[in-house]
Formats: sequence, C-alpha cells, structure tokens
Amino acid sequence: MTWVQQRGERNFSTVDRLWALMPTIYGILWTHEHYLSDGYLQVSSKAVFVQTVVFVWTVHHTRNFWRRGGFSVGFEDHRWAHVRGQLHKTLGCLYAVGWEVFNFVFIALCQHALLYGIALPLRLLQDSEVEKEWSMAEYGLAGVMCLALVVEIAADGQQYAFQQRKLSGANSAEVRAGFVHSGLYKYARHPNVFCEQILWVALAAFALAATGAPVSGLYCGGACGLIGLTLMSVRLTEAISASKYPLYRAYQLKTSSLVPCMPRSNESVIQSAARRQ
Repeated sequence: MTWVQQRGERNFSTVDRLWALMPTIYGILWTHEHYLSDGYLQVSSKAVFVQTVVFVWTVHHTRNFWRRGGFSVGFEDHRWAHVRGQLHKTLGCLYAVGWEVFNFVFIALCQHALLYGIALPLRLLQDSEVEKEWSMAEYGLAGVMCLALVVEIAADGQQYAFQQRKLSGANSAEVRAGFVHSGLYKYARHPNVFCEQILWVALAAFALAATGAPVSGLYCGGACGLIGLTLMSVRLTEAISASKYPLYRAYQLKTSSLVPCMPRSNESVIQSAARRQ
C-alpha cells in the first residue's frame, strides 16, 4: 500500500509520516488482540510502563515532524533527492528500474519490517500476564529509557530552535556557520539519534529481563536493524552537511558523531591529523 501511494504521488516520505505512529499502533493492536483472546484485559505494570514510554515517544516525534512541515502537502525528506541522484549516477540507464526496486524493497518493505521489529518487545511484555516484582536491572533499564527520551526531546528542541533562528534571519556565529553546534550538540553531532538508539536497545533488554525470554534475533533484531539504518542515515546526512557548510568538516574533527563526550581541543585535532599524514 505504501509502495503504491509513493509511486502514485512520486513522493517517498510516506513511511516517514508513519514512522512515529506505527510502534504505538502495533501496541494498541496487540493489546486489543490480547483482550479478544482472553475475554478480559490484564497486563503487567511493566507492559504499561513501556507502552507509556513508546506513546510519549510517538507524541514527541509526531509533533516534531509536524512542526517541521512533515505533514504538509508535497513534503519530502531532502535526503531522498540525494539518494536518487547517487543511484542515478550508479545505475545510469537502469535507474528507473533500480529506483522502483529500491522503493519497494527498502523504503516500503524494510522500513515497515524495522518498525514492527522495534515494537515487537511490547508484545512479549503484553503476553506475560504474571505481575512480578521489579528487579534492580529492570529499574536501571527503565531509568535509561526515561533519560534517553528526555535528552532526545531536549536535543530535538535545540535543533528546531536553531532552525527557527536561521529562518528569522538571526546573525549569530552559529547561524552563519549553518548548523547547530551548541548545547547538547557541543558534545555529539547527533545526540538525538544516539538517544533514540539507546531507547530502543534498552526497551528490548527490559522486555527480555522482565519476561525471562532468551536473547534472540526475533526481539533484538529490530534494535540492531535500527542501529544499522541510523549509521547509514547519519553518514548520508553528514555528507550533505559537509557539502553545504565549509565549517562542518572542522566540527566533525572536534566533536564525536554519536556518543556524547567532551569536544577535542584544536591541538588534539592538529596532532591527530599530523599522525595520519
């Protein structure tokens, strides 16, 4: 269905619009299925906690996507144009066929499968009806999820505020550079992306710890797939940013990509470059 709509509209951000909604939708559908099969609804506090975290994540991402114009008619993520250009260079006269295959396999099928995968631990928790005491590991993982969500929301807020300053014509050094590099972005180039990865990894680990289920690709595959997709997305985003903003390469040398840490000094950057030569 997604593939058909994208082909008709020639707009390839349909899944982007559904991205934040699908995990919560899956959770609701699994809860309804659980109710129909048993005739009553009984879920553990752990399942309620995780579903609440996912719901807050959905609300935040949907709002963030909306305020960036993601639900406006004709909106398409700027990275798809770059992907099409790269694919055209690679395939040449076979581009039309190659793009349709890419659209069907990756954009439509693989991304929906990934969304299903990251949400699947919710089903594991909902199927476990026995209420057990929370362990220290579960409290710790719950804290990691909440912290990751709070920091992700803060980082997205800083990114949005910076974009608004650019649109308003503000004349600060950061706006002239073209990209945000203060606040949380002083310690990592993509703190929001890092926190999203941590959130879903912690969620999968929490579900396994709470239910005692063995570690398997079924329940860990979604989080692992998200990490792989994120690394590809970050690489593409940074290539675009580096081509647009001359100072971005200096920012890359001084600041960690994903894992937050103190920025490197100019002396450290120079010494590192000298060693590579």
